[in-house]
Amino acid sequence: MLIITDRLTIGQITFIVRVVIQILAYGGLFLLGSIILSHSPRTAPIETHDVLNRIVGKSTSTSSSLKWIVKRVFRKNRDPSPSSYLLVALILSLCYGLFVSLSDVGFIGFFSCEIPGPPFQDVPASVRSESHARTLVESYMLNGTDPSSVNSYRCDAAQDHVFGVNVTERLCTAWRNSTYGDSSGFRILNSTDSDVLMPTNLGRYNTTRKDIFDLNNYFLGASGEIVPNPTIKLGLAVAPHETGVRMVVGVPQLTKHQKVVVPKTLALEVDIGCMGLGMIGQEDTSSLFGRAKDYFLPDDLYKSTRMAKYTGPDNLRDPLAKAADSVRDLMRPWYNSSNVVPGAGYWQSYNSSYSQYSWQTQAAAWWPPSINGVQNADLARFILGNCSEEVHQKLNVAIPSESVKKLPAACALYQMRGSFFVDQGAIQGHSEMVCATTTQVNMVQATLEVDGEGRLTTELNRLPSDLHIVTASYFDIQPSSTGDTMFLEFDPIERYTLSDNAAGNTQHFIYQRYSLGTTTNGLNHGPGSMGPLFSQIGAAMLGVSSLDDTTLTMINSTYFSADTFSTSVVTKWAGGVGASYILASTGYNAWAALGSAPVTVLSTGGKLATCYNQRYSAAFLPLVLAAIAVMCWSLGLLVSSKVKSTKKLENMYGGLAPTIVTPFPGRPHADTILVWEEGTDPHLKPVFNGGMPLPGPEFEMLVPSANTSYPGYGMEK
Repeated sequence: MLIITDRLTIGQITFIVRVVIQILAYGGLFLLGSIILSHSPRTAPIETHDVLNRIVGKSTSTSSSLKWIVKRVFRKNRDPSPSSYLLVALILSLCYGLFVSLSDVGFIGFFSCEIPGPPFQDVPASVRSESHARTLVESYMLNGTDPSSVNSYRCDAAQDHVFGVNVTERLCTAWRNSTYGDSSGFRILNSTDSDVLMPTNLGRYNTTRKDIFDLNNYFLGASGEIVPNPTIKLGLAVAPHETGVRMVVGVPQLTKHQKVVVPKTLALEVDIGCMGLGMIGQEDTSSLFGRAKDYFLPDDLYKSTRMAKYTGPDNLRDPLAKAADSVRDLMRPWYNSSNVVPGAGYWQSYNSSYSQYSWQTQAAAWWPPSINGVQNADLARFILGNCSEEVHQKLNVAIPSESVKKLPAACALYQMRGSFFVDQGAIQGHSEMVCATTTQVNMVQATLEVDGEGRLTTELNRLPSDLHIVTASYFDIQPSSTGDTMFLEFDPIERYTLSDNAAGNTQHFIYQRYSLGTTTNGLNHGPGSMGPLFSQIGAAMLGVSSLDDTTLTMINSTYFSADTFSTSVVTKWAGGVGASYILASTGYNAWAALGSAPVTVLSTGGKLATCYNQRYSAAFLPLVLAAIAVMCWSLGLLVSSKVKSTKKLENMYGGLAPTIVTPFPGRPHADTILVWEEGTDPHLKPVFNGGMPLPGPEFEMLVPSANTSYPGYGMEK
């Protein structure tokens, strides 16, 4: 493929090429006429003079010229002074028109195409100016709140402080405070610092103690539905995948056919793994007398297949296997080991099913039912707590200070529900599984590309670095009516910063703490730091319950779509939940974007252009070569001064037809040799013996200029 231009359309290119071809056609034929006349003999048969007359007179000369050429090539006729140059010129004259017609085939090669456009520089969130940055920050505020009225808190260091018995808080010892209306405090940040993020629904919380204690409120949670596809929004690239979600910080807004490489930035990576428990339930809704039953796969069958059905990272296999065995032990009394389903090996439950059912395919948090007075839900919480501790230990996660540690939350139980067909029967079913997440904050080189369909792909290259975590308590001290002091805890300050270290780790797993839920009944309260999003997103992906927005729990709203209750369906859905959690909660601080180093955005296509398929260029080649030959030949004649003589000869052949003076009446024979007699009235006269004109009375006639013969003069075609 050959790119012609990105500024002209196919119609414009076609017009220009056709003009060029017409110039070559008319100009070439004009020059060929001069070439032919330059090599025309003064003495020649009437047939030769007739051809020359037709050429000069622009009459139909094709057939007569073709006959003349054939006779000379095959030696059927010979001129008294034959000219090989005349033969070549006439052949070229005939072919030239064919070459012009052949060139039309070459136009088939033109087609519309898309080519890369020029690269350009851009910054995170594509912030163009200070006014644009202010507009974007204002859009993050709740209900038109003035950014200058909302305080921003940044902590560089913190340490524990003991206030009394069993009261220890972690206090920030190095503050950098300002307001969200002041850009100076944010311009110094770069995209390896979590403080470049801010809530997208932020306001100041007005309380009776607002003059004593400052408090912000903001939304931290998922929207009403999952985000299934990678997207770029507000300076963040969020990419859900088969086993989790990734967030890349500091990305310009890309459109179709654009690519950017962010050389060094922060990436939040959350992975999820799920392992089935070998417990299912079914209800045949087509049966009038059937009832829902639960089924349990015995250990010998379960343990031989569970690893093959596991979905997720390898580092979660062992903790999940241990938790799965413990939960199965809790549920074992629910099933009758003597009542085995033939062929399948499942134990059936003693009683009807404990589960809820659904026509749509959904996933939601699940807790084991109480059995024989035993509160299995409480025991399950203990099992999941141990699972979370084991995940953190396995990944060498730095455990926060006890003052800000909170409960770990890396493991949870999920139940998948849905409906499907078995033969002609409509079945509702459920399947339980235990899931766990890992969260890491890494320095990466990120390559992001949006294709022509608008699909975003991300490629992360982890860089060795050090991760610095600052966590500080955010609380209000209030006296109580009893005289005691109350410490009211709010969301803490959490800050994650990365620094270069060639000997550092490429992966930094962080502590995952308890979250109130994926969607909350109210706004969060605290300083407005986005660090808690990092530590709580894993718990949020595991914490979707049936009490949450039903659209968030939905995997597929189509009935009978649960053709499989595999763990891979849940891990992919959970990645979409995590993407929704990020995009609904946070965005890149536009003030920080103004101070960011620009990155180069490359174009991979999308710019309309006119291209050419080179295979069809062969159709232009004969015309181009012929035109070059004609111009070179004409230049040679010009240098040799032969062109001047052609004008006089052109005038002698011009008009209706040249005059022939003959000593006898009637039509001359086709082989009659004629010679030009110059003077005041140039004319042709017959000659004999190749030299002298014939004597006798003179009769005037015309050489015919058409294909019809006329009695008394001329010659037959």
